Amino acid sequence: METATRALAIEKSVDVDSGDGSPLYSLRFGPADVEPLARAIRKAGLPANGHTIQSAMVRLSEVGDPEWGEELDFDSESDMFCVRSERKAPLVHLRRRLEKRLVDPVALRRLVKAIPND
Repeated sequence: METATRALAIEKSVDVDSGDGSPLYSLRFGPADVEPLARAIRKAGLPANGHTIQSAMVRLSEVGDPEWGEELDFDSESDMFCVRSERKAPLVHLRRRLEKRLVDPVALRRLVKAIPND
């Protein structure tokens, strides 16, 4: 799990759009950084790209309807998943949920099954 945490680092930057220089945190990674998830996505016949990973991560953020889920701003590209938040804690929660599933094949299959096929 230690290597997954390094690959899934939360980065801090400055929110230039706000004008006040407030911190902005982001979690970004590509399919190769979450190979068990990418493999399960491909096995389900879906493209293992940033958009499909985003669909899975949105599902993870909705499990149990946590308040912190509303603080996430998803902004993925085809080759890279990205989510941002003004606070670090929501990203930590989301990353933990993903890391638990990356080492649990049954939970990972359930997550991939919940991805809409659109």
